[in-house]
Amino acid sequence: MRRSVFAILFLLVTSNAALLAGPPQRLPQNWTASDWAWFYTTPQGSKLVPYKWALALERVDDQTLFFADGLARLHYLPNAKSSTNPDGLPVGFVRDTGRKLDHLGMTCAACHTNQLDYKGVTYQIDGAPTGADLFGFLAELSESLTATCVSPTDPKFLRFAKRVLGSSNNLAKRTMLFVELKKFSHSFATFVIDTTPDSSWGLARADAFGAIFNRVTAIDLKIPSNNEPPNAPVSYPFLWDTSWHNVVQWNGSAPNKLAVLRLARNVGEVLGVFADIEIRKPTLLHLYYESTAKRFNLLEIEDRLANLRSPRWPAAFPPLDQTKVGDGKIIYDRMCVGCHAIATPGVEQNVTMTPLADAGTDPVMVTVAANRTNKTGVLEGVRKFMILGDKFGPTAGAGSITFNAVLGAILAPLSLEDLLAMERARAAKTANASTSTRKAEGSEHDLRLDLKSTSHATASKAPADSAASTSDPVKFDLREALAAQEPAPTGLAYKARPLDGIWATAPYLHNGSVPSLRDLLMPVAQRPATFFVGSREFDPVNVGFDSSPGDGRFKFDTTIDGNHNTGHTWGTNLKQPEVDALIEYLKSL
Repeated sequence: MRRSVFAILFLLVTSNAALLAGPPQRLPQNWTASDWAWFYTTPQGSKLVPYKWALALERVDDQTLFFADGLARLHYLPNAKSSTNPDGLPVGFVRDTGRKLDHLGMTCAACHTNQLDYKGVTYQIDGAPTGADLFGFLAELSESLTATCVSPTDPKFLRFAKRVLGSSNNLAKRTMLFVELKKFSHSFATFVIDTTPDSSWGLARADAFGAIFNRVTAIDLKIPSNNEPPNAPVSYPFLWDTSWHNVVQWNGSAPNKLAVLRLARNVGEVLGVFADIEIRKPTLLHLYYESTAKRFNLLEIEDRLANLRSPRWPAAFPPLDQTKVGDGKIIYDRMCVGCHAIATPGVEQNVTMTPLADAGTDPVMVTVAANRTNKTGVLEGVRKFMILGDKFGPTAGAGSITFNAVLGAILAPLSLEDLLAMERARAAKTANASTSTRKAEGSEHDLRLDLKSTSHATASKAPADSAASTSDPVKFDLREALAAQEPAPTGLAYKARPLDGIWATAPYLHNGSVPSLRDLLMPVAQRPATFFVGSREFDPVNVGFDSSPGDGRFKFDTTIDGNHNTGHTWGTNLKQPEVDALIEYLKSL
């Protein structure tokens, strides 16, 4: 009881503080309010837990509702109640509708939106890497589910049942609910246990590849022995300009030139956050897999992200020293631009893939992604690309198995929900065409949602009134799509992307092992061996977040495999004035 009182007091204090602080400020990123509101609340087909259950669950140790603090304890961001967010879920958490049952789902926004604080002002950055604890969320959710189904007469379950069942709360319905909850809780706990890393990912990181591979190869293929600890966590990539890159992901493994290939990447990601898929031996009459992935919404996300731009250094921050900016540009042009090109919005870009041997950074992510193999089960003998490619043997690369699942999900016939979503988007685009105020170069919604579109550039040449194309059936030429894939990089490599907006994306390196830009420009031996993640207090001098100890912060230990802060030694031999100048220039991008 005492803990419950303290929990309530904590919620009152934090809620009042949020009201006093007001909504966060937004920097110009070429998005309208409707863009970011849509991004935060549009379902993608994720099926975490039945929706009513999620709202009815309590935390493990008391009667506080699981979502009472909006998951602020796990560093997720608040999102005001609205017609598309009636229950006030955090950014990126949604009510995902289904044919039989609505579920709590996650979207891209949960992992790709962040805030930073400076002198008492909070700034919200769309497309920035989250500072949240994804595995902590999954683990807590599992613990709450388990604690709620100890016994059908336990007070925690009885309170849960009352919230879920409402007026139909009778013995028969409670008994049925308990059986369903017990079964679901066991399944969810098994997934969490099998996907527990040997060392915590902590805040602001996730092993997305490992989680997706486990979902597809172990759960969806029903081969539990395919599970492997996801021990290669990385920082969430920032999203602005991503739509124009020829490849995406830290290891450059996802071709990105065709709309269908962008869709494939997003379908793979939603499979990793609990989209359902039924993988069975394909036949000529059933050359696809049923899934809950909302393909049209995933395409629309790419359409919106094509407009997103990097945030510029805020006017309220210390003003940039233009002399240093000019000196820093000379250094950047000499030492950095060969890998990190300057972004040109709306223009396709072939990014640099830096061989692991040259980058010298922690190798775990690229090696696991390239080398992991799993049993194929029901897919043995199936062609890797459904009707094309070699046939799977008894084992195959986890990436190949996952791509087969993704391709099968894309090929599935459109549902009524897909068709309705397409019509809504068509109508919205027609209505907005005459009121759009976007002026930035390459900023118009120019990604046609017909999957046969070859590129943003091609699509942008379509007539301005071609919004009707968004109602076309989802279709594409499989041979054309596969031919458009970039060849795999020679050996293991990490992606070196443009650095516009890099100032807002700490910590640095692919695995988040360096807390600030200044630390990144120090010799490896002088970089912090340990530091703390979890503060949003921005440091404009060193360019990063406060990395000192504090409540709710995670201690990052760079001695752990996967966490090493080695490599990327370019710039580490600069003199102090040169470091200062280069940092000043990076702030200006």
